[in-house]
Amino acid sequence: MTSLNFIRKLITYLVIINATNIALATFFLVLSYQFQQVIVLTFFLESAFLFVYGGVLDLSASIFGSCVKKYMFHQERNDYSPEHHKNEQAKANVFIVFGIILFIESVLISIV
Repeated sequence: MTSLNFIRKLITYLVIINATNIALATFFLVLSYQFQQVIVLTFFLESAFLFVYGGVLDLSASIFGSCVKKYMFHQERNDYSPEHHKNEQAKANVFIVFGIILFIESVLISIV
């Protein structure tokens, strides 16, 4: 994955998530919750989810993950390959960087 595609995908995800969070916070504003608290909480929860999801993506394609799948499902062969692991790491990096951006947004909004 080239860096331009990485940045393009990251910006697309960021715009979608920010628009969704603002719509959700506006809905809770109607229910008399504070806008800032709701948006900080949603950013924080989404960043935690993205960290976990990125870690699971990377771990599932690693040697340990393939050994666990082999043991759990009683497979004869080991399905680990370095190329597949590298591709999964590239996918996981998108989610982890995006989680970092959302976490920084939540901290900055909570400070203001």
